[in-house]
Amino acid sequence: MTRYLSGFTGRRAAAVVALSALLLGASCGKSMMRQGDGSSYLIVTLLQAAPGGAPGTTPSTFSDYLQSTVSSGTDDIGQVTLRMALKDTVSTGVTPTAANTITITDYSVVYVPSAPGLTGCSGALTGTVSASDTTLSFVLVRHQDKAGLTTPSSTAAHVTFNGHDQAGHAVSVTASINVTFVS
Repeated sequence: MTRYLSGFTGRRAAAVVALSALLLGASCGKSMMRQGDGSSYLIVTLLQAAPGGAPGTTPSTFSDYLQSTVSSGTDDIGQVTLRMALKDTVSTGVTPTAANTITITDYSVVYVPSAPGLTGCSGALTGTVSASDTTLSFVLVRHQDKAGLTTPSSTAAHVTFNGHDQAGHAVSVTASINVTFVS
């Protein structure tokens, strides 16, 4: 009887593992499909940020997190590296062409958790993403949103990049970066 139960338990565990793998694979597919019904999708290969410097200057040091100085009076800059990939290359054997490229049109930032005065931001952003890395810069934290913040405090900035492929199918992808506000 013990041998029967251990065999049954082993088969049951194998079934659970197989079902988990199936569900995990399905959830990955759903994530890719949320990017639209076109043939290509976006991959964020890198999301970084740099604190604002003197007004009119371009930040030179980007990092995987942002330490934002509340009293700086300047915008903090984000930088994203995107790449396009095809959804189905296995069964078709197709390689990407210019028709599969994705044009980014805008972005939006949502902070979680949000703090009083920290409203998020959005703006126009233009760039065409191919199978090679494309890097775009954008405003991650507006200087006017820093005014009422208490320090130190932390949040996660969830940045969504929106665009379309060359057939007009909507495409979007979201990536996140940690932000710490200091005096």
